[in-house]
Amino acid sequence: MKKTTTYDLVKSLTKSEKRYFKLFSNMQNRSKGNTLLFDLMDKMEVYDEKKLVKKLKKTSVGNNLSIAKKQLYEKLMEALRVYHKTKHPEAKVLSILTDIRLLYGKQQYETCRELIKKGTQIATEYELFAELLLLLDWGKRRGIIQPMEHVSLDHSLKTYDSFKNAVAKLDNQNEYWKIGQLLFSHSRAYAKTRNKEEHELATKVIQNPFLNDPTNALSSKALIYYHTIPVVYYSYFEEGKKFEEATETSLEYIKMHPFLMHLDVERYLVTAHNLLFAYWSSCKYTKGNQLIQEIEQVETTYQLQLSPHQLIYQFGTIYSNKLLFNIRLGIFSNQEEVDYIETFLEKHNKEIYLYTQSKVKYTLALYHFINANYDKVHLRISEILQASVKANKYFPPIALTRLLNLMMQYELENYEIGLSLLRGQDYYYKDRNKHGFEIMILKFFKKIFQTFPHSKEEHLLFLDLQEKIDETLQDRNDKFYCRWLHIDIWVASKIAKKPFKAFLIEQNKE
Repeated sequence: MKKTTTYDLVKSLTKSEKRYFKLFSNMQNRSKGNTLLFDLMDKMEVYDEKKLVKKLKKTSVGNNLSIAKKQLYEKLMEALRVYHKTKHPEAKVLSILTDIRLLYGKQQYETCRELIKKGTQIATEYELFAELLLLLDWGKRRGIIQPMEHVSLDHSLKTYDSFKNAVAKLDNQNEYWKIGQLLFSHSRAYAKTRNKEEHELATKVIQNPFLNDPTNALSSKALIYYHTIPVVYYSYFEEGKKFEEATETSLEYIKMHPFLMHLDVERYLVTAHNLLFAYWSSCKYTKGNQLIQEIEQVETTYQLQLSPHQLIYQFGTIYSNKLLFNIRLGIFSNQEEVDYIETFLEKHNKEIYLYTQSKVKYTLALYHFINANYDKVHLRISEILQASVKANKYFPPIALTRLLNLMMQYELENYEIGLSLLRGQDYYYKDRNKHGFEIMILKFFKKIFQTFPHSKEEHLLFLDLQEKIDETLQDRNDKFYCRWLHIDIWVASKIAKKPFKAFLIEQNKE
């Protein structure tokens, strides 16, 4: 067990789980030391063992912190097992299996038979085939099975068929999972294009007979694989329209089966995230907004309780897209919502993936840029670039952040700073290829920073860039980045000689 295992578990608990642990500990008359250690860990933003030792120095827990942490971990798991015993189908069935094992040892065979029937109904309804096999196997045990004179051959064959059917469905799910993993093995890195060999390998995977007909999938879970595997393929090879259609189909299928939402809500969130990407690429901003509203209400709609990890993923899915869609529609969020986003980012800084952080922070930077709040733009740009350097990673929002920085320097008339930033771009791009869109924008700024402000030449440069942007929008990737940066509207506002925000709102009124 690593040093932070218990701390990580404490920080992953929902409010209701924390509340239940306290009640559970009190009911069992547990040591107050466990509760004290729990409270201290819960209040920590970052794990600090020295701080814990200092706080617990005069308590029994402080004598051996490693043992205390292990004991707390065990108590937490014990409480969680009881808490979730009736909340999740798998937990219900596993609890029933434990009861069967205990009662079998007490020769309570009739009760075992009743529990097997109950567990089988749950496992069948929720397609828990691995658990179903265990229940069916218990049904074959001596004592649980009816005395031989009362057992008909039909009953035995029915048990045999049920077992064989569960094995077949489990094996079927496994086949679809394997196809998905084969396709994922051909995944691409950011900004890298596919070669002919990779395309042929992935195409061979997608031509698997299991994907020819939905009737080949023997369960709802297998059908989810059937629908989502093509989504991955179309995403990799940039078949935008097919990607959007396949993702819509996949999401609708998940929503048609609410029990799948309870078993795997993250699959819904990932699929919804993919669909937002598709809507953005195809300029369906209103549809994107409608989907975001649906994602915001997912807990209420499906009576779910998202874990802290799921809430963070939900936050990233919503707020890496919501401001972008709204800006494109000329809608500007109220300050309360922006404050909420910034507070959430600060509070969960260590838990949110770097890519998601970069995307949300970039979106905030763009929002502040349009509102001419350049101090906040500078703050967000600095955070994104510093984090990327520290992690030594490249993400699409990072390239856009650098371009947004150039736009801000132009607005502030910091032309010398702009030229200095352009010289620094050479180092940034030395280990990776530039998109055609990036090359075009960088060339534009190199010229504009050396042009007399508000001159006729400057106006002609903007007109020339607008024409080039229109040509660039024929390429799917370049169109995506252009609209993410909103440079097409920014350039149009400069040509019209109107403030960016006012121009954006005016365009949408028309």
